[in-house]
Amino acid sequence: MTAFDAAAESPTDLTDRPALWDFVRRFAAAWTTPLTEDDGCTDAELDEAERRLGSPLPAALREAYGLFGRRPDLTSNQDRLLAPHQWEVFEGALVYRTENQSVVDWGFPLASAAEPDPPTAMWTDLLDKTQERWEPWLDRLSLALVEVVLSESLFGDEDLAGDAEPVDGLDACLDTAYQRLPFPAYPDPDGIRWYAGPDVLLRHDGDWLWLRARTPEALDAVPDALPATWTLADSYRSTSSDLRTRRLGWVLGRTTPSNATTVGAVAESEQNGPTRRRALLLLGGAAGVAAFGGADAAHVNTSRVAAARPPVPEPRPRAVLHPSPTPTPKPTPTPRPASWTPAKLTTAKHPVRYLDELSPAPPPNTIALSIDDGPHPTWTPRVLDLLEEHQIHATFFMIGEQVAEWPKLVQRVAAAGHQICNHTWTHPMLSGLPEKRLRREIVHAHDKIAQTAGIVPQFFRAPGGDWSKRVYDMIAEYDMIPIDWSVDPRDWSRPGVGHIRRTLLTAKAGNILLCHDGGGDRSQTLSALKKVIPKLKKRGLVFTSL
Repeated sequence: MTAFDAAAESPTDLTDRPALWDFVRRFAAAWTTPLTEDDGCTDAELDEAERRLGSPLPAALREAYGLFGRRPDLTSNQDRLLAPHQWEVFEGALVYRTENQSVVDWGFPLASAAEPDPPTAMWTDLLDKTQERWEPWLDRLSLALVEVVLSESLFGDEDLAGDAEPVDGLDACLDTAYQRLPFPAYPDPDGIRWYAGPDVLLRHDGDWLWLRARTPEALDAVPDALPATWTLADSYRSTSSDLRTRRLGWVLGRTTPSNATTVGAVAESEQNGPTRRRALLLLGGAAGVAAFGGADAAHVNTSRVAAARPPVPEPRPRAVLHPSPTPTPKPTPTPRPASWTPAKLTTAKHPVRYLDELSPAPPPNTIALSIDDGPHPTWTPRVLDLLEEHQIHATFFMIGEQVAEWPKLVQRVAAAGHQICNHTWTHPMLSGLPEKRLRREIVHAHDKIAQTAGIVPQFFRAPGGDWSKRVYDMIAEYDMIPIDWSVDPRDWSRPGVGHIRRTLLTAKAGNILLCHDGGGDRSQTLSALKKVIPKLKKRGLVFTSL
């Protein structure tokens, strides 16, 4: 197999759209499977979308969708390139792509739709709605669509993927060992950077590095060239007898097995869902929504667009050679008692912000770590590994859509003894929802968690702390207690490891700590918790789940 170097294959003239599409063809042929006529949307589909929207479509959009609009392996492993029938006009822009929790949308101004290759923009859902607006993204739609292919390809084959927390000296090694791609040109020149070499594609997001290799040998060679704490798929096994003896997660310079560090595989492929690694990286990467949203960065999931999912093939029928045995019935979901008492907890406070507001109250030296917005295929396993390392339990407030997407990961959380709670179905702000939608958000998530985890949720957390009498009354129907927090580092906004660490270290006995494993890049949260947990334990505080 001939090596493919994305840097060497990149077009020299980034305004030459035919050259960009030819690059996509060569990239697809080398990294996945060649593009065929069936991989593009038809003229009839695009014409119908044009009629429905009442606007002409840019030539770049038509060309890209006609080439790879039906290739989810190139466009929708992480975030979703929307099908033509899903395009919508929002605040003066045509939305063509959405982040996988609908926190960020990408589009182009409808007023520029007649241009062949208009500039693109991004819209971020913010807690402060007055700050929401379309912000500049890439200066040409064609580049933005090529960027989609590169970004989504990072997560196309988890057995040939990896990621790392950078260390000092990484930038110099990147510039020496690999060639920087000339595109795309992001608004922040110090933000996302792409690098490539033979059979290797890398994205440096500032405080995290993402890797995709084309071959096992190429994957194995990257950590030898780049100083970083690497995590590579556990399922990988090198075809070389020399490499089979080496573990794939290690700190550079400590490659002996006795010093190797492996974080673990990302969530297993789901039997009834996409077999892909869906890391949630806002802004097309871990550059962070805070770069545009500041302190009020993205946190709310308002799912404006239905998910575009590849169809799941029907299984082939098999002949029944013997009568099927009677299946063992699944255990009935039951509430999981609090770790300090078998008694059912009650409260007179709405919402609960301190542990002593529960009855029976836990011992006086306890604190509770709560983890929101997961499960997440990249960050939840790492949080679980960290909790196991320190032998503590936490309380996970999960989003129903994520539970449905990653059921085996939910079951891993439950099997580890952690508490699993309700954080709505899609993570909307609740106060303005119609009654029917509010009930669906609460009840659908409640039932899905119970069905998946075998644990009936006893606690509910409103996204953004958006409580109301309607919410209290509705969760009471399902015997759930409203839980808030008393220590909030606002880690969802990625304010820096130091800020998160300092805020969490203000915790005192009886506090409920708020952190996140979903909704975006959680590398800062993980790094902070690595320091915070042992320090709080050293103070004599005992972590408990609710």
